[in-house]
Amino acid sequence: MTHAQLVEKAVRWLRAYRCGVVLSEQACASGEMPDAIGWKQACHSVLVECKVTRGDFLADREKPCRQKPERGVGSERFYLTLPNLIKMDELPAGWGLLEY
Repeated sequence: MTHAQLVEKAVRWLRAYRCGVVLSEQACASGEMPDAIGWKQACHSVLVECKVTRGDFLADREKPCRQKPERGVGSERFYLTLPNLIKMDELPAGWGLLEY
């Protein structure tokens, strides 16, 4: 599975999660570029970061918006990965894990 295919799955999941507006790979003023983000209500955003390799997940932890989560986007935050790529105890505080 490619990253682009996983992003498509994230977009579909956000729509099924009842997000009314869904965007993928759009730059934010903070410098972050979410793989997919949706809004359930006016100010409630749901971020999904897609990771197809373990190296990509490990590199993601070094991003400025991960080092200072208050600067990142997403009222709810999830990683979407292939099965067994990330262990639950490796997730940043407050993040969920979705596997495809």
